[in-house]
Amino acid sequence: MKKLVSSLVMATLLFSGISVVAAADTGADSTVKHSKAEKKEENRAKLNAKAAKWGVETTDQTNKEVKAAIQEAKAAKKVENAKKEAAKEAAKEAKKQEQLANLKEKAAKWDVETAGKSAKEIKAEIVAKKAEKKENKK
Repeated sequence: MKKLVSSLVMATLLFSGISVVAAADTGADSTVKHSKAEKKEENRAKLNAKAAKWGVETTDQTNKEVKAAIQEAKAAKKVENAKKEAAKEAAKEAKKQEQLANLKEKAAKWDVETAGKSAKEIKAEIVAKKAEKKENKK
């Protein structure tokens, strides 16, 4: 009698497990489709956020068009940054040339030769001349 009852219980568990697995499979298919739609919406939301950051209009545009517009905005920003950097370098070089001209004037005043010398060497010679003059005064 015990064998019969335990066999029935085992058979029930065995068949009920299969039906649960089959039911879970059909439910999983619908969630996968739902997840794809959610994923598409999430991607569009991320794309819209990126577009807003770069100042790109997204209305009535596909994802590909929005991505292309973002890439164009990034490229334009890179060009703008390169122009700014070049302007900074030009200003830096102009200031350097102005300082060198002022240094050469000072060198002429102190009777220091500047041909073929760097700014540091010229400064060092001017300081040496000043120190020499100061010592001669004492």
